[in-house]
Amino acid sequence: MQNRTLVIVTKSVVYRGFRCFNPPERKAQNRPICNFIQKTVNTRMKVILLFLCLISTAFFGQNISSKDTILLEKFWNSLIKNIKEENKSNLSNLFQFPFYCAPCVEDSGRNKPQNTIKVSKNLLLSNSFKINSLKKILSEPNFEINRFKNYTNENNKIVHNKYLVFYTIVKPNKNWEGSQGIINLQKINGKFKITGIDIIP
Repeated sequence: MQNRTLVIVTKSVVYRGFRCFNPPERKAQNRPICNFIQKTVNTRMKVILLFLCLISTAFFGQNISSKDTILLEKFWNSLIKNIKEENKSNLSNLFQFPFYCAPCVEDSGRNKPQNTIKVSKNLLLSNSFKINSLKKILSEPNFEINRFKNYTNENNKIVHNKYLVFYTIVKPNKNWEGSQGIINLQKINGKFKITGIDIIP
């Protein structure tokens, strides 16, 4: 029996495979469902759904091949190395451009309030673009395959070559449940690349 993992992502919302993009320039699919989810799922509920996602992964397991495990480890070690060295040139090879990045809003230097920004290669390599938000990934630098979650489609079936990996942006405390970053990965031409970064507040 094929293992399955329930995946819920906010900002760019994935709920049983329905993806709802906040940016107006991206056409959302399944709009009635997306609107319902975005209006009704509050922050506390998002945390509960994420918890259920992690529990379901622990219960049903993962479906990650040994080949993908090797490629994911290679990708992750390269990501950590280039973030530490602040090598944006090498770092750009790990992204599929353009991509949407919620935590990168502060790095862009833009004053206009927005939930996410569209990052091009030129923007990433520009002197005005910082990578401070990406440095949050360094809080959990070691490669651990159990942090990589299978991506599921609208039929709740695992989509091969696509994964999500979670990292801590703000640790939870007694006053706040904290926030997590979610890196969207896809294998393109035999290599894993980042296709988007979201936030669960």
